[in-house]
Amino acid sequence: MLISYAHLNTIQTILNKWNHVTIGILNNDTKPNISNRVFLNKQMFYKLCEENWVPEKCIFSVEERIKMWKATISEYKIDKHVDVVAIERPEYASVKFNKLFPETNYDLLFPKPTTNEESVFDLIRNECFSEILQRKVFEIEPELTIHTTDIKNKIYEGVSNWDEFMPQSALQLFNHFNGNERMFNGDQKKIFT
Repeated sequence: MLISYAHLNTIQTILNKWNHVTIGILNNDTKPNISNRVFLNKQMFYKLCEENWVPEKCIFSVEERIKMWKATISEYKIDKHVDVVAIERPEYASVKFNKLFPETNYDLLFPKPTTNEESVFDLIRNECFSEILQRKVFEIEPELTIHTTDIKNKIYEGVSNWDEFMPQSALQLFNHFNGNERMFNGDQKKIFT
């Protein structure tokens, strides 16, 4: 998962209404503790969560993603208003998530799915997290939305370049981490779904 202008726009949209943002970087380096409470009526949601965390989609470590985010928020001079932290996957660690980010101090925010959203996960995410975490999910409407998969497809087709989609500081680290090679290594049918 890379840092795009769409991600940055989402953070800037949040900062128009909230004074501070904590970006939770999901730690895909640890296996979830599935013995935690799992909502049986949300089996499709959990399945989609697992599909989002396959190695082909999670090519950067949590440390690399944090570095890219910190460089980006510093570049855009919003670092006094934005924190970046590694977190366990909240769908499996809801109690821990709510202890770290109590509802009295933190609002949980996600982009509002668009009506033409192709991703089933994005369409059901907010409702499912509200039930799993037992708290309200606030929806924001950023002006710019594009999925990483769409970006990869445009790059692969040769119609765009990475610098059209990524802030300069994130792009520099992306290149340092061999992001292009890592993005397109492996079975492209798996990558572009």
